[in-house]
Amino acid sequence: MFRKYVFLSIILLLILLTIPLSGYTQENTYQIGIVIDGPWDHNEAILSLFKQEILDITEGEFIIEFPEEKTIVCDWTSQSVGAALDQLWSDPEVDLVLGMGLQASNYALLAEYRPKPTMAPFIQETLVTGRQTENGGSGVQNLVYSVAPALFQRDLDFFRDIVPFTDFAFLMQESYCQNKVGFEEHLAEYLEGSGLTAHVIPVSTSAQAALDSIPETAEAVYLGPLLSLTDEQYSQLVDGLIAHRLPSFSAFGRMDVERGIMAGLETENMFDRRARTLALRVQQILLGEAPANIPVAISTEQRLTINMETAREIGISPRWEIINEADVINDVRQDVARRLTLSGVIREAIQVNPELQAKRTEVIAARQDVNEARANLLPQIEASALYAQIDDDRAENSMGQAVERTITGNLTVTQLLFSEPAWANLSMQQHMQRARMNELRAMTLDVARDASVAYLNVLMGKASERIQKENLRLSRENLDLARVRETIGVAGPAEVYRWEAQISQSRNDVIQANAQRNLAEMQLNRILHRPTEETFELEDLDMESQSLLLSIAPPFLYIENRQNFRLLRDFVVQETMNNSPELAQLDEIIATCERFLASQGRQYYTPTLALQAGLENTFDRQGAGLSTYDALPSKADDLNWNVGIQLSIPLFEGGSRFASHRRARFTLQMYQQQRGAVAEQLEQRVRSALHSAGASYASIRHTREAADAARRTFEVVSDSYASGMVSILELLDAQNAALVTEEAAAVAVYEFILDYLNVLRASGSMLDGRTPGELQALSERLERFIVENGGYLPAELH
Repeated sequence: MFRKYVFLSIILLLILLTIPLSGYTQENTYQIGIVIDGPWDHNEAILSLFKQEILDITEGEFIIEFPEEKTIVCDWTSQSVGAALDQLWSDPEVDLVLGMGLQASNYALLAEYRPKPTMAPFIQETLVTGRQTENGGSGVQNLVYSVAPALFQRDLDFFRDIVPFTDFAFLMQESYCQNKVGFEEHLAEYLEGSGLTAHVIPVSTSAQAALDSIPETAEAVYLGPLLSLTDEQYSQLVDGLIAHRLPSFSAFGRMDVERGIMAGLETENMFDRRARTLALRVQQILLGEAPANIPVAISTEQRLTINMETAREIGISPRWEIINEADVINDVRQDVARRLTLSGVIREAIQVNPELQAKRTEVIAARQDVNEARANLLPQIEASALYAQIDDDRAENSMGQAVERTITGNLTVTQLLFSEPAWANLSMQQHMQRARMNELRAMTLDVARDASVAYLNVLMGKASERIQKENLRLSRENLDLARVRETIGVAGPAEVYRWEAQISQSRNDVIQANAQRNLAEMQLNRILHRPTEETFELEDLDMESQSLLLSIAPPFLYIENRQNFRLLRDFVVQETMNNSPELAQLDEIIATCERFLASQGRQYYTPTLALQAGLENTFDRQGAGLSTYDALPSKADDLNWNVGIQLSIPLFEGGSRFASHRRARFTLQMYQQQRGAVAEQLEQRVRSALHSAGASYASIRHTREAADAARRTFEVVSDSYASGMVSILELLDAQNAALVTEEAAAVAVYEFILDYLNVLRASGSMLDGRTPGELQALSERLERFIVENGGYLPAELH
């Protein structure tokens, strides 16, 4: 029996092995045919994007092929587009058809019969209003499309908000004008009652012809898709518009703004979202979903982009409200000469800060106290001259002892041989000067820290403002999407009103963020002793790219392990006790008190000893009495000198020395106690700052991960909202979560540096305050300390 089962198993295995494996590839391989409206310089790049998205989405489930011969590039005519679609629809090897372009999408939408699934990713909302089913699908057999808001209406509203005008030129692809892609009637509806005059100008392949067709009355130019222009011709068109000082707005948004157009609303990844949406819908069709039931709404990512260089060249200055909400490019103004870096700000603040300059002058002035104290120990030389005149009768009767007029000179030299108070004074003044220098060092650290904090506050303000603008942009996108959902009947007006309210709140958040950035900039200017509202540009900080900040990170490699982190804190405390200017200042004051106390005790038994020498010479005698003086038989010469040593010791001063001695002892005790308290405070500050810095250092990675996850969640929820699968509340929650986590990730690096600045300040150091050699020596001391105290070096340091 066992042999029978084995024989049957072998037979079954052989049968399975003989089944052709090509069945998987035949049943799961699909060919997609593509119709492109016409030749364009960017066709290949955009088509590659769409293909790659489809391949990525279907990888592992289906094999997708894009045969080169089944990709047809038409000649911008409706006849060629229709013929190409009919050809692919009738091709038995083609499983799905993709219409790449406004004309191809439009033809696929309006065709009476589609024998196979057809994708139309470029349909305008105005063409399909009221045609969707209750679930938001096309309701048409074998047709799925992507519908977005009527862009030119939205764009013109934004354009007029930037630059008021009543007469404008509308440059449109010539073939789109001829083949009716659904904008003429709706443009007329938009213009009706608006007071606007539009000149629709068909554009083919010549930029100069388009420029020549713009009437003189036109105050602005709106550019629709101009795909028949080569890149060279497009650049010529842009230069011509700038030369004519005409404000311009492009339907392609940032893509064209970066090429010189003044403004646009679509983002740089406008094709990315359509490609991703199309790929998901291809997957749904291959999984068996009916094309007619697949939701057609697509969320658009709108972000107003302004080319400030172009705006300046044509003399346009957008309002602050517009600038605050826009993504501004080429805004590096040449008239802003100040380009600030963190290290440069620290150095400048130390040089020019008024409070620090005043303290520096005080230290220089106090240096003379030391010189004065030293002067008491050096020889004291005094010279004097005397002219004396007495009345003549006294001179006559002085018997030669005096004459009427005399001129004498004196020179006196005094040298203090020993004086305890004088030596003590010199020593105390030297200690006090070192104390003042340490006070200056502490103030320098405070100014450096304050300048660094102000710099980082400006960066955080800019980051917050950027994120609030991004949130406002997302709200605007969702408002557009809500309007599409309302148009196609899958949502009510309440959603539109809710997003309008959200936009108002987001605008206010942008204004508040802008105000906070302005305040931070003024604070930085004050610290740098600059005009309060002087403009400047800041270099951003990035932990991965800034060499200055890379010197921060190595100590925090030790935070991954509890033992190592404890040793790191012990090491920094040890360094603090050795480097703190506050402790050094108190040490010098204590030394001053100790020297004064010793001096007070010695005054009971130490004398003051001084040497004094004098020299006197009479240079001239005149007048009455001179003859008698000359007739004296013996007289001293005109030069006199004297030398003497003086010894003095106070015996009793009413008890003042005893009181002074006691006061000195208690003053010393007070400063010793104060030093102990300051040392405890510094240790607590260092350890607390290290805990905070360690947490913020670790949070850099975690906040970025959270932001990435929240952003991906928001994208999924946004697409689901567009498909009618989630409510507006879920989308608002996802958007708020993305906002909070993005802001946290944006400021995480800055918050870590702020915490690290507190560590440095508490330990008596500052950013950019040590040479590379000193940093290397510090790192080596840290490594020795860790190893000697039972820790281990992280793998990154081996």
